[in-house]
Amino acid sequence: KNTNTSVTPTGAPAPSPADAESRLYTLQELIGEEELSPEQKENLDVVQRRTAYLNQLIAQLYEYSRLENRELPLTQERLDITHLFKEHILASYGEFEKAGLKLTLRLTDEPLWISADENGLLRIFHNLTSNCLKYGQKEASISLECTAGRAVLTFRNHAEGFTEKDAEQIFHRFYRKDASRNAQGSGLGMSVAKLLAEQMGGRLDAQLEEGMLAIRLLLPCADKSADT
Repeated sequence: KNTNTSVTPTGAPAPSPADAESRLYTLQELIGEEELSPEQKENLDVVQRRTAYLNQLIAQLYEYSRLENRELPLTQERLDITHLFKEHILASYGEFEKAGLKLTLRLTDEPLWISADENGLLRIFHNLTSNCLKYGQKEASISLECTAGRAVLTFRNHAEGFTEKDAEQIFHRFYRKDASRNAQGSGLGMSVAKLLAEQMGGRLDAQLEEGMLAIRLLLPCADKSADT
């Protein structure tokens, strides 16, 4: 019996992300040589977009299942979260402009050393940024500081219509707020981010603060003695 097989929340084996992708290629191969009418091309475009979305959903469900079962090895190493996040947000800045969000950054200039898996940390950055872009309205702010021996990364954005209950449920699997700009979000991104944070010795929480949704990533700072 293979004890390393990931399963879905229903108990069925989790499909590989390659499964849906192969189906898309098969569809394209079947009709790729045919002359299509404008209506057929439009229908095909809808099918392809839907298939791409389902493929993304399967990939995230597969990742979540492996994380939940601790099948994804995380390599803890000494990282400067200040440097890594500044690189990430610089690459993502254009997305905020495209979404019409005024972004304010309050980031420490000091290196903040933590023990974390680099790929896992970057995935958390990506998921938190994606969530802010989906739900943020008008303006958003991001801060990074060291507080009580922990690196604290905080995303804040106006979230009209959000309630305390929404803030409590935001990390639940498949949770999606109707006000999202992207109606096809899987609802797994924040769940994945929370699992990654916890498995790296930190935590991720959310709460409403004066009409703003504040999502905080807290990770223990590494021993400063190692800097010398």
